[in-house]
Amino acid sequence: MAKIDAYPYLDRRNAAPLVMVLLLAVISVAGGSSRADFVGQAAVRLAAALAIGAVLVLPAPEARRDLRVVMGLMIASTLVVVIQLVPLPPSLWAMLPGREPFLALVQAAGQGDRWRPIALYPDGAFNALGALLVPWSILACYRALDADRTAVVLSAALLLVIASAFVELQQITSTGFLTDGGANEVESISGLFANRNHQALALAIGIVLAARWGSAGSKEQNWRIWVALGLIALFILSIGATGSRAGLALGAVALVGGAAFGWRAAAAQTIGRVNRRAFIIALIAAIAAIVGLVAISIRNGRATTFFRLVDQQGMNDLRVRAFPAVKALVADYFPVGTGQGGFDYAFRSREPLALLSPKYFNHAHNDLIQPIIESGLAGLVLLTIAIGWIAWRSVIVWRDDRNLLGHCGVFILALAIGASLVDYPVRTPMIMALAMIGAIWLSPVGRAPPTTTLPHSK
Repeated sequence: MAKIDAYPYLDRRNAAPLVMVLLLAVISVAGGSSRADFVGQAAVRLAAALAIGAVLVLPAPEARRDLRVVMGLMIASTLVVVIQLVPLPPSLWAMLPGREPFLALVQAAGQGDRWRPIALYPDGAFNALGALLVPWSILACYRALDADRTAVVLSAALLLVIASAFVELQQITSTGFLTDGGANEVESISGLFANRNHQALALAIGIVLAARWGSAGSKEQNWRIWVALGLIALFILSIGATGSRAGLALGAVALVGGAAFGWRAAAAQTIGRVNRRAFIIALIAAIAAIVGLVAISIRNGRATTFFRLVDQQGMNDLRVRAFPAVKALVADYFPVGTGQGGFDYAFRSREPLALLSPKYFNHAHNDLIQPIIESGLAGLVLLTIAIGWIAWRSVIVWRDDRNLLGHCGVFILALAIGASLVDYPVRTPMIMALAMIGAIWLSPVGRAPPTTTLPHSK
């Protein structure tokens, strides 16, 4: 393709990475909350739409990864939400499972003859469609990258986590810049996120990203190992300050994963014995330093997570007490579901009196159950296919010592799934972007186009 406006740095090879970096920058600044009314959502979705439009006008480079499964899951997820917005005749809508309380209300209001969609809360379904712009934009931008430009994704994703970690440090030490992401209590320690659990997950993913980045250097780049281990120490201490109990488990898994494939990278790549020895020494030094720093943090009262872990009130967590009612919603609305965004209305219509409190329970806090509540059988099928594909690809990828980005994708998605058992992190644009990057890295590496020995025509 000809140079854009005769500027050599704006040709396709450089334009696609620039779009990806700018997109991730906007997501990192404005994509810390999953709430539809958060002002940052408009900026994130506008940036995602512009990024998709920008890369679509660029000629596609040679394929490097087989993204058909990821693309198919994205198309199916989008179609499910679209179908939930199609208006149905009153008689058919009244036959849908779980609509009895709402049918009585609309009849009492004299609106029983109106056509209505499957979605109990159509605005929530429209919001879900808008949210899908983020993973679509990451997928589109990655497909536009040349093979020698894909490394920018790892660096940009790592910088996203570093930025949130440094904002958290500022929140700990001063008045709290962007303290709550627009949705949480004023004194929340959550970095660029609105939820400390989401911040803890991002930091755990950052451990894996830093381990991959640090192990990617040559023999002359041993300094990358030391920088990576310093970042890992920062992320671990930051997890301890968030107050996220789930973050402790995620951080431990990320540490094991980072050490495992970091060692494999040092052994498999052409790094040599010097780098392997440096890796061992650096790992031992980092473990000793981290243990010491954590001990100091606990002694000085800064490790909020550890204090919440031993808090006996944790056993009375609202999420635990609400789980039976949440589980009952699956049967009440199956196989059609409430529609995306309908959980809040469905739960409040059946909320037990014992659970009434000032706290706002607007999600199931289990994103392996809420998709089934909101999308019914379609959500169950898509979730099963996605998790099955992740498990199958993880086994294949882990057997290949050379596919180090694939190893990174395994742990990113494993951490996201683990966090989704007790929360809803992937609904946040920043985690959504990181999860899509993990899915791309987990996808099979595409075959190189066949070469020919025939002479070129003149």
